[in-house]
Amino acid sequence: MLDAVRNMNLSEQSIKSLIPLALLAVLLSGCTTVLPLEGRMESEDETFTGSAMRFADGVTNFHIWSSKGIDCQGYSGRVTRRKGEGTFTCNGGQSGSFSFTRPSEREKGTGTGSIGDRRFTFTIGS
Repeated sequence: MLDAVRNMNLSEQSIKSLIPLALLAVLLSGCTTVLPLEGRMESEDETFTGSAMRFADGVTNFHIWSSKGIDCQGYSGRVTRRKGEGTFTCNGGQSGSFSFTRPSEREKGTGTGSIGDRRFTFTIGS
C-alpha cells in the first residue's frame, strides 16, 4: 500500500493547493444551511424560485429568480430566533424588502415581501 502512495503522480505543490479548499469545505459544511424558496406575486401569474443560504451568525443570503426574468439577490438578519427580515436588489434596478417566520428547523417557513409596489408571498425550507 505504501508503494502505491509513493507512486502517485501528485506533486507536493498540487497537494498544498488542495489544503485550503479542504479546510474551506469543512468550515462551510458546519456553518451553513441552504434552503429552497418558492413564491408567487399576489396580483399576477408570476412565480419564482430560489435559495437561501443561512450562516451560523444568523445572516442569510437570498437569491430568487422569477418566471418573467426578474433576478434578485439580498440578505436578511434575525429579528428573533424564528423570524427574519431583509432587503434585496433586482436586475433592472428594482428593490424590495421581505420578512419571514419559520416555526422550527424542520418546518417550512412563510413570508411576504415586495418588489417595488408589487407584493409577493413565499415559503422557505423543505
